[in-house]
Amino acid sequence: MSAAVTGSEECTFRKATKDDIDSVIEFMNKEEYAQDCGIKLDSLQYVVSTTIEQQNFGFFLIAESQASAESTAKTIKGVAMVSFEFTDWRNGIFYWIQFAQGETQEIFDALLKTIKTLSEEDEECKGIRAVYDNKYSEHWHKINEQLSLAESHYYLYHFDA
Repeated sequence: MSAAVTGSEECTFRKATKDDIDSVIEFMNKEEYAQDCGIKLDSLQYVVSTTIEQQNFGFFLIAESQASAESTAKTIKGVAMVSFEFTDWRNGIFYWIQFAQGETQEIFDALLKTIKTLSEEDEECKGIRAVYDNKYSEHWHKINEQLSLAESHYYLYHFDA
């Protein structure tokens, strides 16, 4: 999909496949974000496998290091989850960024840039929105700045069933 040099390391960015499910779960489970939100492993497994297997729900974008001369294995260095929302009045979908984490700021930045590029290339995509775990979250404010997201005039209400 795309490649970027992040510091001293080159990473490639691509949508995750079924072969990546365990690696994505492992990466997300070790991140402080998942731990701070209290996401249980069985919920994480369900979300990752369902999103990857049912592509109409969204996708996971992964950043992985290139295989070295010593090893053919690639290592996940960053993960982002994007879910889709159908918008009837704009006749398309919105990309909702649900999760984004990179091992370095450069990888995080490149993940967001790749999501923005994908949204611009997707004729069905009408925009990007980000889900906040907390409206004061510094992590999510970085996403806003990176993607030039404006504060919405919408309020979000929910009911947990």
